[in-house]
Formats: sequence, C-alpha cells, structure tokens
Amino acid sequence: MAAPAGTTLVSTAILTTTAWFLIRHHDSWTSKVILLAGLVSVTALLVVSHLYPAGQQPTDTILAWAAGTIWALGFSALMSAPRAHQPRLAGPAAQAQ
Repeated sequence: MAAPAGTTLVSTAILTTTAWFLIRHHDSWTSKVILLAGLVSVTALLVVSHLYPAGQQPTDTILAWAAGTIWALGFSALMSAPRAHQPRLAGPAAQAQ
C-alpha cells in the first residue's frame, strides 16, 4: 500500500482553504463562481501534473487530492460553526438593544 502524494495533499488543502477565505469575503455571486472555478482548475492541473510524467501512482494522487479537500472542508466547517458562548454587551451598547 502506497502513501498519498504529500505535495498534492498539502497544495489542495492550502488552495481550498485559501479559496474558502476569499469566497467568504466576497459579496457578488460572480466573483465567488470565478474563485471556485479557479480553485478547481488549479487543483485539476496539479493532479494532472503529477499523473502525466508517471511520477506518482494515480491512486496515490487521487487519494491525496481527496484527503486535502476533506481536510479543507473540515477546517471550513469548524470555522463556520456558530460559537457556543456569546459575550454579553455592557454599557451603552447593551441599552441600545
């Protein structure tokens, strides 16, 4: 059994996490679609670049791509989760509500 390609895993995780942060801060739908299309294109090119010269086994590269994507989606789910504790407002801000 072989190990997943480390560069593919790390690159996919970093690119997906970066795209998530960028998409989260954009309001327009078109910019979000463009960022997502760019992410998919770059990660697809990364996978193909590892497969084309037969430098990596296909299963290793695809497993690394999937693992990096799962890691980034898990990270984004943790960052998007609502906080259990909300600080209480004090002073004039509390009276305004």
